Amino acid sequence: MQIGFIGNPARTAIKKYLRDWIIWLFEQKHTVAVRSDVLNLVDYEVGSMPDLLPLDSPASIARCDLIVSLGGDGTILYTAGVVGNARIPIIGVKFGGLGFLADVNPDEFKDAIAEIENGTIHSQERLLLQGERADENSISGLGNALNEFVVSRYKSSIAIRLRFWIDGRAVTSFVADGVIVASPTGSTAYAMAAGGPLISPSCNSIVIAPVNPHSLTARPIVVADDSRIWIEPLNIGKNDLLVSADGQEVGRLGRQSMLRVRKASYDLTLLHRAGHSFFEVLKAKLNWGNDMRELGNDDD
Repeated sequence: MQIGFIGNPARTAIKKYLRDWIIWLFEQKHTVAVRSDVLNLVDYEVGSMPDLLPLDSPASIARCDLIVSLGGDGTILYTAGVVGNARIPIIGVKFGGLGFLADVNPDEFKDAIAEIENGTIHSQERLLLQGERADENSISGLGNALNEFVVSRYKSSIAIRLRFWIDGRAVTSFVADGVIVASPTGSTAYAMAAGGPLISPSCNSIVIAPVNPHSLTARPIVVADDSRIWIEPLNIGKNDLLVSADGQEVGRLGRQSMLRVRKASYDLTLLHRAGHSFFEVLKAKLNWGNDMRELGNDDD
């Protein structure tokens, strides 16, 4: 098996583990590829261990059987963009904060690899979103997102009016700071902060959530994952609107332009250790469902 490492070089704790992991993987007859910005975290002398393969091109990514993401959930989002449509499974080793997507602790790495080898690893297919900007005479791609696409204000504090369409039909318009179109994976990220529902990753659905709407009736809505969603700006003033995908700017919306979001043509495969449960992760990471009356609160 060829195993590739992609990581956040700012997480210096990776250095404590990576060299030993690479040596162990070679001993297990695997080959190893490492992205160049992570290579500086491999503490070894030239010639002291087998050669590492580069991992800085789509062709080198495509040769891997497994990608290991080293960092936090943000690194998983970055890794998903790097892997693209190569359809290579990703497993996240946690060197960050929340650990909602990257949930394998460093001390569990070898056990996780063993579960992959013996077929007991838990595999999840995660829906990806595809974004496109449509102008009067053209459509341009804005890439894919694992969590969400967001339309928001740019260089302005004035609320914006947005209309959204589903499958060619105008649904409603609202005044807000922006709007989020999220996958089930993204339902526990920005969309949750905007008051959206929590959705199991296995559900075939998409969330549309206004950001700080200026109306009590503008509520998040869940639609089928085969829906074609259009976001149309109605009053944007002098400044274009910002379009971001998984927190990264990918484009702008001006007058007579729209954002189309739909399910991508491929999914992303995330691996978790055997026994992984979405609901247990909600409880552990977000305190979901916890009753404060049962957590040692003595106040009546």
